Amino acid sequence: GRAPISIQIPPPNSPGRQQATVSVEITDAENQTLSAEDRFVVDSSNFYLGFRCPETWSHRAGKSFPLSVIAVDANEDSVVPPNPVSLTLQQISWKSTITKTPQGDRFEYSYDLGPVHSLPVNVAKHSRQKGLLTVPKSDQSVDLSHLAPGEYLATLSTEDAHQRAVSTRFSFSIHKLNETRTKP
Repeated sequence: GRAPISIQIPPPNSPGRQQATVSVEITDAENQTLSAEDRFVVDSSNFYLGFRCPETWSHRAGKSFPLSVIAVDANEDSVVPPNPVSLTLQQISWKSTITKTPQGDRFEYSYDLGPVHSLPVNVAKHSRQKGLLTVPKSDQSVDLSHLAPGEYLATLSTEDAHQRAVSTRFSFSIHKLNETRTKP
């Protein structure tokens, strides 16, 4: 037979999709056990933020870069976020530690994120061409003139109508005017 079971699934602790697993095990009167398992996706919100990648992941100090931001639902349809979207730029400070052990040197790497700058950004409407999601060319530029050379983490964030966090991240680097770098 069948028996419906209702469960309350808590929202994910962090923005983005997470996979959930439900396992059921039933033992009958004759001590025979049956089990089943199902996996599904739990969305932290009813939409996601996305961005059009800049032409390069490395930018010259004192310049700006174009940024296109979109908001889409699980079907990749355009969504207008109910709250403003902001871009937070944080400089990545890498630290390395060498520990001498009987087996040899052990290298450990860690990083700290320093708050740098936060600014509002506009959300563009995207389209589909031949079934592919098309993000328009940038309608805004992000001013990088106040940033020192180094690596940065950019976070686009907002909240949905239920005050759940929605965010996405990307990294880029700033180099001196006479340097040229490319991201691998």
